[in-house]
Amino acid sequence: MNIATLGPLKHHPSVPEWLAAEPREIPFFGGRKLPITLDSLEEADKQDVENAIASFLKLGPADRL
Repeated sequence: MNIATLGPLKHHPSVPEWLAAEPREIPFFGGRKLPITLDSLEEADKQDVENAIASFLKLGPADRL
């Protein structure tokens, strides 16, 4: 599966129900490069997940306060 904001997702090596993206810089955490893992993603949820991740990636360190 591919999520526009994350790129291609691969099955997590330890938990097959999880899908993992390559680590990416997360502005909310000060630009730290972190993996994003999704649990039990269904094709029908894809648009909602894309919207949620896009919204999250717009948040920066000031939003943590």
